[in-house]
Formats: sequence, structure tokens, C-alpha cells
Amino acid sequence: MSAVNFVHMDTGAFPVVIMQSFPENMVQTEQWVKELDALLDKQTPFALIYPPKDGPEKPDTQEDMDARKYVRRWLKTGKEKMAAYCSVMILTVNQETGDKAELEKFAPMAGAVYGVPVFVADDMAAARAKAAEVTA
Repeated sequence: MSAVNFVHMDTGAFPVVIMQSFPENMVQTEQWVKELDALLDKQTPFALIYPPKDGPEKPDTQEDMDARKYVRRWLKTGKEKMAAYCSVMILTVNQETGDKAELEKFAPMAGAVYGVPVFVADDMAAARAKAAEVTA
């Protein structure tokens, strides 16, 4: 891969990449973007799996809004590479909180923002199977 120290993403089973943690502040968002850039710089198709989110969303802070702006700025150049190399983003349902309907509503919007197909999986096994299918 590159010299980037991967904190948020597990790339051990590349081309299947699993988010280990979600960015919770600007520093973590910047790190997430660095990791994503390193993946995209490989110019090799991959699948990105988001595991179930822990609990409900917290209210937005100014830092959350600034982090989203940072990602939107990155997408001005990164979206084309995402469309070329990220074969699919897979959002995994949290069975305890029952967020499937919420994820299914969010998926088309995320797909439009990032320029990649977004799939909702019922569990991590289904997410891994879909990722393997798409990257085969």
C-alpha cells in the first residue's frame, strides 16, 4: 500500500476494506481522507464495508459540519477516483437498533455523493459476501 498509517480502515483482506472506526472529529476525518486517498492511489478496484454503527446519531456540532465541508471539498477531486476504483460501499445493519430502513433511505444519497453503488447488508457475513462477489 502506501506509507499511510491505516487507523480507520482494515486493508488486510484487500480488495475488501473494512472500516474499523468512524471519524468523530476533524483530525480523524483528515486521517480517513488520507487513508482513502492511499487506497485510490493503488488504482485497483476495492469494496468498502461499513460495519454496524454503534447506537443512535449524536447531535451535530460545528466540528461535524466542518468535517463534512472538508469531505465535500475532497470530493471535488476524489469523487472521480471513487467512481473508478471503489466498486461498492456496503452499509451493514445494526440488528440491535434496527436501522435497516434508515440505511436503505440513506444509501441512494450516499451513492450520489460518492459516485459509487451503495448496498445495505443485513450483517457482516452478508457484507463480506457481497464485497467478495463485487471484487471477484
